[in-house]
Formats: sequence, structure tokens, C-alpha cells
Amino acid sequence: MSIIIISFLVIIIEKGIFPSFFPSGFIPQFLLIYLISLTNWQIRNFHTELKWHNIALAIFISGIIYDLLSGNFLGINSLLLLVTIFVIIVLGLILPSQVNFFFLPLSIVVGSIVFNVLFYFSYSILGIDLNLSFWNYIISQNLVNFIMGIISQILFSFLFNKFLSKKDIEIS
Repeated sequence: MSIIIISFLVIIIEKGIFPSFFPSGFIPQFLLIYLISLTNWQIRNFHTELKWHNIALAIFISGIIYDLLSGNFLGINSLLLLVTIFVIIVLGLILPSQVNFFFLPLSIVVGSIVFNVLFYFSYSILGIDLNLSFWNYIISQNLVNFIMGIISQILFSFLFNKFLSKKDIEIS
């Protein structure tokens, strides 16, 4: 249950606080960064009993809450977040354990690119104009996500180690 609470707080920070700090319009996708960090934490702590179905449920609920608070199409962020995290999990499983140190920056870059490409094309298909060219949006948003992802990883590592014990992974 603490995963959902932390997700809700992350969404509040992204939607309520970040717009005043990032007036250029490129706001870090803090929920995406949080979920990538959570996935990294789960992959690195493989000796614990993994509850991937609970993580998937938390991602889905977080996406629905995000859609409700931001006024987006209901379910679009849930789908995009689930696909993005699936790519990160596959990436974490196919890479050898020697690249563990580089996996976080790599997963932030790959996850941000996957999410933003899917986001841009899904909104284009729905007929919503993002007022930016594809490359301008992808490069600018991924740069902001990468910088914020590296900085916020310290906070998320602390939160996961402090509050997400084996019993807290249970959602139900």
C-alpha cells in the first residue's frame, strides 16, 4: 500500500510543485522516474521475493490517478507506463549483472525515450497537438528527465530502503 501512497505524493509534487520551478514547459516526469527507480530497486534486490504483479497493479493505479488529476484520457498513462516498465524489466533481465552500476542511468534514458515516443505518437493519433516537433519534444523532455532522475535517485533509494520492506510490497 505504501507504493500507492508514495506514487500519489509523487504525482502531487509533479503536478502541483514542479510547474512553478520549470516555467519552460518541460516538467520532469517525476512519476515515470519514480516507477523506473522502483523497478531498478526491485531488479537489484532480486534476492527478496519479487511481487511483480503488485508492482504492475501499482503502476496501473498510479497511471489512472495521474490521468484523473491531469485531465488526460483515462488509462492512456497507465498503458504507457506499463509498456515502459515492461521494457525496463526486459532490459534488466537481458543485461549482465556487471553493468549494475550503469543500469540506473541507462534505464532512465531508455525508459524516458520509450515513454515519450509512445506519448507523442499516441497523442498525435488522438489528434492532440503538442505544439512541438518530434525531435524537439523527445530531446528536451529526455534531458530534463535524465537530470532529475539522477538527482532524485538518492531520495528514492532512501525511501525504498526505509519504507518498502518485504511486507510493504503487498498491495492487497
